[in-house]
Amino acid sequence: MKASIFDEERKKISGAQLSESNRVAPHRLRNDSTPPLDVLDFESRFMIFLALDYGARRLGLAISDEAERLALPLQTQTRRLNDARGDIAQLLDLLRARGASALVLGIPGGSDASDEMAAQARRFAARLLDAARVGGLELAFFETDERFSSAQAHSELRAQGISVRKSRDEGGATSIDARAAAVFLQTFLDSRRADNGDSPAISFATDNS
Repeated sequence: MKASIFDEERKKISGAQLSESNRVAPHRLRNDSTPPLDVLDFESRFMIFLALDYGARRLGLAISDEAERLALPLQTQTRRLNDARGDIAQLLDLLRARGASALVLGIPGGSDASDEMAAQARRFAARLLDAARVGGLELAFFETDERFSSAQAHSELRAQGISVRKSRDEGGATSIDARAAAVFLQTFLDSRRADNGDSPAISFATDNS
């Protein structure tokens, strides 16, 4: 079980426990496969969250509004070949431009292959957080379950008559990877709001900026 920040925003973090769900406590990752968790206390109640749907070829990105109610599909970032440092530099520019103060990493589960992808995602997030810290950007970090986000994003595309291939190639807010990131970010935001006694948002919007 991991310490939660959600119920503690009204009374300093005190190590409350989460029941098993798709919510995971904010923490700093270190460069190893099973990093210890250090709870971060951020003074501001509201944060802008950037969601990262990690992939070997693409990074799906979504962002929250300032009220932490809506998840907005943002874009898909195509990975550079053997250049994770370049990928991270591009993400840092985006984090700063959007004023994000928290990163939400989607973690797959359910098979050996997804376990390996989760390990890769955590290593990438560790490098991103380290680079952000070196650059003077302190980020809260969260993990959340993203197992069904791609399937939901596919369903939404089909309902709108948009082909997955076309969506993926466009790479913007309508791309499948950005939509998948928005799906799990919306679930994360709704869970966070529920823990704070607020009603969840009904759906997410599309950010066309």
